[in-house]
Amino acid sequence: MIHLDDQDVPKIEDDDFIEDEGGPHAKQTPDRVHIDYFIRSVQLFEVTGEILSRHYSIKAKHSETAKSETHCAEALASWLQSCETYMRWRPSAHRFWPALLSMHYYTNLLLLHRIHVPKRNAAAEGVRISDEMMDSIATAHHAAAMITSIIEKLIEQDELRFTPAFV
Repeated sequence: MIHLDDQDVPKIEDDDFIEDEGGPHAKQTPDRVHIDYFIRSVQLFEVTGEILSRHYSIKAKHSETAKSETHCAEALASWLQSCETYMRWRPSAHRFWPALLSMHYYTNLLLLHRIHVPKRNAAAEGVRISDEMMDSIATAHHAAAMITSIIEKLIEQDELRFTPAFV
Protein backbone atom coordinates (compact mmCIF):
# COMPACT_ATOMS: atom_id res chain seq x y z
CA MET A 1 0.00 0.00 0.00
CA ILE A 2 1.26 3.47 -0.84
CA HIS A 3 1.17 5.89 2.08
CA LEU A 4 0.56 9.46 0.99
CA ASP A 5 2.87 10.72 3.74
CA ASP A 6 5.76 8.84 2.08
CA GLN A 7 5.68 10.79 -1.18
CA ASP A 8 6.68 14.29 -2.16
CA VAL A 9 4.99 14.60 -5.55
CA PRO A 10 2.58 17.55 -5.73
CA LYS A 11 -1.10 16.80 -6.30
CA ILE A 12 -2.13 16.73 -9.94
CA GLU A 13 -3.75 19.89 -11.29
CA ASP A 14 -5.45 21.04 -14.49
CA ASP A 15 -2.20 22.61 -15.73
CA ASP A 16 -0.53 19.20 -15.72
CA PHE A 17 -2.65 18.26 -18.75
CA ILE A 18 -1.44 21.10 -20.95
CA GLU A 19 1.15 19.85 -23.40
CA ASP A 20 3.90 22.45 -23.44
CA GLU A 21 6.79 20.47 -24.85
CA GLY A 22 5.83 20.64 -28.51
CA GLY A 23 5.32 17.57 -30.64
CA PRO A 24 2.26 16.22 -32.45
CA HIS A 25 -0.13 16.66 -29.49
CA ALA A 26 0.91 20.18 -28.52
CA LYS A 27 -2.03 21.88 -30.23
CA GLN A 28 -4.70 19.52 -28.89
CA THR A 29 -6.91 20.93 -26.17
CA PRO A 30 -7.48 18.36 -23.45
CA ASP A 31 -11.07 17.23 -22.94
CA ARG A 32 -12.48 18.74 -19.71
CA VAL A 33 -14.36 15.53 -18.87
CA HIS A 34 -11.17 13.46 -19.17
CA ILE A 35 -9.24 15.87 -16.97
CA ASP A 36 -11.96 15.96 -14.33
CA TYR A 37 -12.34 12.18 -14.43
CA PHE A 38 -8.63 11.66 -13.84
CA ILE A 39 -8.29 14.27 -11.07
CA ARG A 40 -11.46 13.08 -9.30
CA SER A 41 -10.32 9.45 -9.60
CA VAL A 42 -7.00 10.25 -7.96
CA GLN A 43 -8.81 12.02 -5.11
CA LEU A 44 -11.25 9.14 -4.73
CA PHE A 45 -8.49 6.53 -4.74
CA GLU A 46 -6.85 8.40 -1.87
CA VAL A 47 -10.05 7.79 0.09
CA THR A 48 -9.99 4.16 -1.07
CA GLY A 49 -6.51 3.83 0.42
CA GLU A 50 -7.75 5.27 3.71
CA ILE A 51 -10.69 2.84 3.83
CA LEU A 52 -8.52 -0.16 3.02
CA SER A 53 -5.74 0.74 5.45
CA ARG A 54 -8.07 1.68 8.31
CA HIS A 55 -10.52 -1.21 7.97
CA TYR A 56 -9.08 -4.05 5.91
CA SER A 57 -5.36 -4.17 6.65
CA ILE A 58 -3.61 -6.30 9.21
CA LYS A 59 -2.62 -3.14 11.08
CA ALA A 60 -6.22 -1.91 11.35
CA LYS A 61 -7.11 -1.23 14.97
CA HIS A 62 -10.59 -2.44 15.79
CA SER A 63 -10.72 -0.16 18.82
CA GLU A 64 -10.61 2.88 16.52
CA THR A 65 -13.14 1.58 13.98
CA ALA A 66 -15.95 4.05 14.76
CA LYS A 67 -13.62 7.06 14.66
CA SER A 68 -11.94 5.98 11.43
CA GLU A 69 -15.28 5.04 9.87
CA THR A 70 -16.55 8.55 10.56
CA HIS A 71 -13.39 10.02 9.07
CA CYS A 72 -13.74 7.91 5.90
CA ALA A 73 -17.47 8.67 5.59
CA GLU A 74 -16.73 12.39 5.88
CA ALA A 75 -14.00 12.10 3.24
CA LEU A 76 -16.42 10.35 0.85
CA ALA A 77 -19.15 12.91 1.52
CA SER A 78 -16.69 15.76 0.97
CA TRP A 79 -15.50 14.18 -2.28
CA LEU A 80 -19.06 13.82 -3.55
CA GLN A 81 -19.96 17.41 -2.61
CA SER A 82 -16.93 18.79 -4.41
CA CYS A 83 -17.52 16.67 -7.52
CA GLU A 84 -18.90 18.63 -10.44
CA THR A 85 -22.53 17.89 -11.23
CA TYR A 86 -21.73 16.80 -14.78
CA MET A 87 -19.32 14.19 -13.38
CA ARG A 88 -22.07 12.46 -11.37
CA TRP A 89 -23.84 9.59 -13.09
CA ARG A 90 -27.56 9.75 -13.75
CA PRO A 91 -29.39 6.90 -15.51
CA SER A 92 -31.47 9.36 -17.53
CA ALA A 93 -28.35 11.16 -18.82
CA HIS A 94 -25.83 8.33 -19.09
CA ARG A 95 -22.26 9.24 -19.98
CA PHE A 96 -19.31 6.85 -19.80
CA TRP A 97 -16.79 8.78 -17.66
CA PRO A 98 -19.26 9.88 -14.99
CA ALA A 99 -20.57 6.29 -14.90
CA LEU A 100 -17.10 4.90 -14.28
CA LEU A 101 -16.32 7.54 -11.65
CA SER A 102 -19.63 6.93 -9.87
CA MET A 103 -18.99 3.20 -9.90
CA HIS A 104 -15.72 3.83 -8.05
CA TYR A 105 -17.56 6.06 -5.56
CA TYR A 106 -20.24 3.45 -4.85
CA THR A 107 -17.57 0.75 -4.52
CA ASN A 108 -15.93 2.84 -1.80
CA LEU A 109 -19.26 3.39 -0.09
CA LEU A 110 -19.89 -0.36 -0.19
CA LEU A 111 -16.44 -1.12 1.22
CA LEU A 112 -16.99 1.30 4.07
CA HIS A 113 -20.43 0.02 5.06
CA ARG A 114 -20.09 -3.71 4.44
CA ILE A 115 -18.13 -3.93 7.67
CA HIS A 116 -21.49 -3.83 9.50
CA VAL A 117 -23.33 -6.24 7.23
CA PRO A 118 -23.78 -9.41 9.28
CA LYS A 119 -22.99 -12.80 7.87
CA ARG A 120 -25.86 -15.00 6.73
CA ASN A 121 -26.00 -17.06 9.89
CA ALA A 122 -25.78 -14.04 12.22
CA ALA A 123 -29.39 -14.38 13.37
CA ALA A 124 -28.84 -18.05 14.21
CA GLU A 125 -25.78 -17.05 16.24
CA GLY A 126 -27.84 -14.51 18.18
CA VAL A 127 -26.21 -11.39 16.73
CA ARG A 128 -28.35 -8.35 17.57
CA ILE A 129 -28.63 -5.92 14.69
CA SER A 130 -28.45 -2.33 15.93
CA ASP A 131 -29.93 0.74 14.24
CA GLU A 132 -26.41 1.74 13.17
CA MET A 133 -25.96 -1.67 11.55
CA MET A 134 -29.32 -1.31 9.79
CA ASP A 135 -28.26 2.07 8.38
CA SER A 136 -25.00 0.56 7.10
CA ILE A 137 -26.85 -2.43 5.65
CA ALA A 138 -29.24 -0.09 3.81
CA THR A 139 -26.34 2.03 2.54
CA ALA A 140 -24.42 -1.07 1.38
CA HIS A 141 -27.49 -2.39 -0.44
CA HIS A 142 -28.08 0.99 -2.08
CA ALA A 143 -24.43 1.17 -3.20
CA ALA A 144 -24.61 -2.37 -4.61
CA ALA A 145 -27.84 -1.51 -6.45
CA MET A 146 -26.24 1.61 -7.96
CA ILE A 147 -23.20 -0.38 -9.11
CA THR A 148 -25.54 -2.91 -10.71
CA SER A 149 -27.52 -0.14 -12.45
CA ILE A 150 -24.34 1.41 -13.82
CA ILE A 151 -23.08 -1.95 -15.10
CA GLU A 152 -26.46 -2.67 -16.72
CA LYS A 153 -26.39 0.72 -18.46
CA LEU A 154 -22.81 0.16 -19.63
CA ILE A 155 -23.88 -3.21 -21.08
CA GLU A 156 -26.94 -1.64 -22.69
CA GLN A 157 -24.76 1.04 -24.32
CA ASP A 158 -22.13 -1.56 -25.33
CA GLU A 159 -19.53 0.32 -23.27
CA LEU A 160 -18.57 -2.35 -20.76
CA ARG A 161 -15.71 -3.41 -23.04
CA PHE A 162 -14.11 0.02 -22.54
CA THR A 163 -13.97 -0.27 -18.75
CA PRO A 164 -10.86 -1.39 -16.83
CA ALA A 165 -10.49 -5.14 -16.37
CA PHE A 166 -11.35 -5.02 -12.66
CA VAL A 167 -14.88 -3.84 -13.47
